[in-house]
Amino acid sequence: MHKSKKFVTLGLVSLLPLILAACAQTTKKGTTMKPPTDPFFGTFYKVIGMPLQHLMEWIASLVGTASSYGIAIIVITLLVRLIVLPLMLRQQRTMTAYQEKQKIIQPQLKIVQEATKRAKTPEQQMAMNGYMRKIYSANGTSMIPSMG
Repeated sequence: MHKSKKFVTLGLVSLLPLILAACAQTTKKGTTMKPPTDPFFGTFYKVIGMPLQHLMEWIASLVGTASSYGIAIIVITLLVRLIVLPLMLRQQRTMTAYQEKQKIIQPQLKIVQEATKRAKTPEQQMAMNGYMRKIYSANGTSMIPSMG
């Protein structure tokens, strides 16, 4: 079963480019594709798409080789990643701190969870849930992790 699952996954992944290639929009001979003009996508294109397009064309003209647009895409990707880097680092720090807090309170939570399993009445279960909330609040964390 494990091998058949691998083959099915491999087959589906290999079919993915064919399916996605079939989604390409084609135009009739002699016509060109026009940018979006509706309020949402037209504004999105004007604010984000056109500046990136001009930046890519400018970088490609600086490079001036056969693969200049590929190099321009790589440069723009690196610039965007550098801009987003502080947010990614903040999210990583938040998740690491949450995981460390979870490691600290895990033994306490395990005791409360076992007591909740043994509780017979809804009142006892509610009391155990109250203890769990107290453990979380005492350690400065919550039951639901925030991703930052």
